[in-house]
Amino acid sequence: MRNWITSEKLVQQNQRNYGRFERTPIANPLDEFSGIKRLFNNIRLKEWVGFALFHPDIYGAMIIQNAKIIKSSDIHIFENSNYTNFQSISISSKLKISEDLLHSTLHFNKSAYSIKFDFTDSRVAISIHIKATKNNQTIKGEIVLDVSRKSKPLVVSALLPPLGTMYTNKIIYPASGYLQVGDNRYDFLAERDILILDEHKSRLPYKTEWTWGTFAFPIENSFVGANFAKRPQYSDQEEESCLWTSSGVEALKDIVFEPQDNAQNAPWHIYSKDGRLDVVFTPKGQKDVRENAVIFSINYFQMFGTYSGKIVGKNKVWNFENIHGYCEQMKMKA
Repeated sequence: MRNWITSEKLVQQNQRNYGRFERTPIANPLDEFSGIKRLFNNIRLKEWVGFALFHPDIYGAMIIQNAKIIKSSDIHIFENSNYTNFQSISISSKLKISEDLLHSTLHFNKSAYSIKFDFTDSRVAISIHIKATKNNQTIKGEIVLDVSRKSKPLVVSALLPPLGTMYTNKIIYPASGYLQVGDNRYDFLAERDILILDEHKSRLPYKTEWTWGTFAFPIENSFVGANFAKRPQYSDQEEESCLWTSSGVEALKDIVFEPQDNAQNAPWHIYSKDGRLDVVFTPKGQKDVRENAVIFSINYFQMFGTYSGKIVGKNKVWNFENIHGYCEQMKMKA
């Protein structure tokens, strides 16, 4: 592993930093370019900010995406037997993701659909107001994340083959507040419940794929969990994988994903080759997105379920069972 980067910026004097950052930097990947190159890379840059929800009674996630001409937002909640999913798309709106995300406001607001992320030094406030449709229940909520008790961030900047780049910033936050789905209200307790931020600013290759998973849970004044991914990658580049332990963020690599059979609800054995992550993921449900055109296609699924197994940190081993989490796979041409 290379040394951790202490820079406060992703790009300095037109030179991009690659590796693992100690803290979340000011991140504008376009700052290394000018003129036509900047315009071309802006067109290819895909940006999104999302949160995965970890609550004992529901699975859920929400995202706001900027794909330049098309802006979109999505939220899905799974409650036992009920699945509620909304997506809203806007063409050429003014939505922009700040280069200083942790001191900004991001609001996707269209018709009967509103999701707002407000980041400050003391808290992150999430507001959700979505009206019911024929097939989906109303979703509304006010969730507050405690910045003073957040995890160390997982921040990775890497080159992707053949002509891509990746920037990701992931942080665990204690969560309080509520989320209401139809007539059902779910209260979030900061000592029990968490949300994980997922920020990406990546220039993905035309053909790209990845398999990814995450889970986490609070312990005393810290967190234990993992973020793990496998994708085509140069051998000298950092992976976007880590362990979160009471010691902070511990770099992880060489992840193996092994579905136990071809059934949709079959368990997956997921582990790192060095043995520091060894878990079984048991799916409880799945979200699918499939689109196929001549030059564009998406074959994507995100599973939600539970993780059991162990994490081997540098100072301690944690064994756990039935921790909520997610696992997804993307194969895309775009």
